[in-house]
Amino acid sequence: MAGKRQTTKRQTTTASSAKSTAKRRIKATQTAVKQRLSFAWLKHLSYGSISWETVTAWLPQTMHRAALAGLFLVMLGFVLWLMTWLSNNDNLPIQQVSIEGDLQYLRRSTLQPVIDEYTKTNLAQLDVIGLEQALEEQPWVLDASITKRWPSTLVIKLREHKPVAYWGKNQLLSRYGQVFSGQLNFERKDFPLLYSPSGDGLAMGKQYLAILQQLQSIPDKVIALTENERGSWDIRFQSGLLLKVGKKDKNKRLKRFVVAYHKTLKARIDDMSKVDLRYTNGFAVAWK
Repeated sequence: MAGKRQTTKRQTTTASSAKSTAKRRIKATQTAVKQRLSFAWLKHLSYGSISWETVTAWLPQTMHRAALAGLFLVMLGFVLWLMTWLSNNDNLPIQQVSIEGDLQYLRRSTLQPVIDEYTKTNLAQLDVIGLEQALEEQPWVLDASITKRWPSTLVIKLREHKPVAYWGKNQLLSRYGQVFSGQLNFERKDFPLLYSPSGDGLAMGKQYLAILQQLQSIPDKVIALTENERGSWDIRFQSGLLLKVGKKDKNKRLKRFVVAYHKTLKARIDDMSKVDLRYTNGFAVAWK
């Protein structure tokens, strides 16, 4: 009986030991599997179908995009701040306005109201194009160019019309053939009077120069060339003599007058008030 009890006890101890060993093996196996799965996620192609190569390629791209997004936000914030700062007229105020150019007829006092209207803002917000156009609408201004000289100076460069003739009763003609509304403070007796209802100052200026060439042998100075609505010319000399040239054959009629002047009219030129050249083969004289 004692032998049987010892045998049973030995069998029980052996079974318990085997069971414990089996548990340890199972636990070790589970640990190994977990380690393999964890390592495979990082290095091999296992968990979640993510490879190490995918991870190493994805991380730099993500970091780069994040950096760009951060930089964009910083720049956007700076731009918004700068726009707010520049919109404040207390920042970058216009402290000096310099007017440059070879100016003979323009006066700053006539331009100042226009300049003041546009310089109520600061240098950053100044409407350069608007101010240039407003200045060019002034009678004597040919063109205007504006430069911002940071941080507080505005430079206005002007070119003015240079008059060479009177145009009609109230206007002037510039050297470039432009008609403008400037007024002279004194009479320019050396300026001829030109006019055409077409308003083509350049064409009339050229015609005037051509007439001077044709009549250069006559000592009396041509002081006026005007054209009426029908296209007829009138030429007036300094002596007061008026030539009615008409519309047709102008050059031919002027040549006829030059020939007649040197042949017969020269001696009595001071007694004539008008010569009408609007005839086919001759002219008519009106005496004083």
